[in-house]
Amino acid sequence: MKKKTWKLGVLAALGALALSGCGRSLTAEQAVPEAYGKLTSADSFAFESSTQIQVSSEGIDAGGTGMLAAPAAALANGTLNLSINGAYDKALGELEAELSLASTGEDGTELKINSVLIVADGKAYIKIPDTLATLVGAPQFAGKFYQPNINMAIPLQTEDINGLAEDILRVAAQEYDGSILINAGSKSARVPEGVKADSVARLELKEKDLEPVFRKAVREVAPRIVDDVLGGKEWKDKLQITDEDLEEMHASLDNTSDESIESAAKRITDAADIRKAVLDLGTNRDGLPQYGRLSMDFDIMNGTDTAQPVSVQIEGTTVFKNYNGTQTFNYSIPSGDEVIPGGF
Repeated sequence: MKKKTWKLGVLAALGALALSGCGRSLTAEQAVPEAYGKLTSADSFAFESSTQIQVSSEGIDAGGTGMLAAPAAALANGTLNLSINGAYDKALGELEAELSLASTGEDGTELKINSVLIVADGKAYIKIPDTLATLVGAPQFAGKFYQPNINMAIPLQTEDINGLAEDILRVAAQEYDGSILINAGSKSARVPEGVKADSVARLELKEKDLEPVFRKAVREVAPRIVDDVLGGKEWKDKLQITDEDLEEMHASLDNTSDESIESAAKRITDAADIRKAVLDLGTNRDGLPQYGRLSMDFDIMNGTDTAQPVSVQIEGTTVFKNYNGTQTFNYSIPSGDEVIPGGF
């Protein structure tokens, strides 16, 4: 009888543990770095992103008759819709993203641009849109792929770069948790239809927060990154950082005056009147990002008392799905005459 009771007790404990795991809700400071780490270490995933940008101002003059007159008119006092859909597969070493840009101006002027980004075998290919090729007077390049020659000497592998970024995000999330980084809760957040999020971390920045955020970044966040991340044995060895390098970093931060921090914040508030800047990150119980939502509303000031500011509203959502599943790639890797080599 005792033996059976013992077994039932173990089963009950395991059941409770499993149920608690199913409903795991991450704090904001946990969710941000964990989501980044889970996304960058996934074997594969698909994504769908849509963003709408609305621009309005009585002060915008999109006049002119030159080559760029049409796109300028389309962007002025109108709506810009951007969609990016694609997939990533680590084993294939391939990422594909279809980009679509559509703009409708206040006067009904329309501009549409479609392109594709392919990254494979460490090389990037960008499809030259037909509309853009025509606008610049080079229709023969329409539909071909531009291959930028990006050569950056970084002493780290991709996994190391992602690991370093995750460690830096962890420090920043810990420092800003409870101030500009909070738990929004999946019930109060605008979770996209068909998406389930067990936790929602929210980064919300208001104009009054700029100076405190900058000050904390210089006085608290950056010193911790220097000591806890770059000064730790792993990254110190991999990045070949010396004690003298760390001392120089600290000296540079110490020499940053309060006045310069205030000035940096003021330059932004003088240039833009920020009414809203919110970024939501929804994750599931395993810490995998399910969606991100950006919402912004601000005016771009022109530095004069008479001219009208440019009002901008941005609403964007990205959904991640089909983790570690079989992904669909619609384009083959460009080769031969399809490719126009270039460089930066």
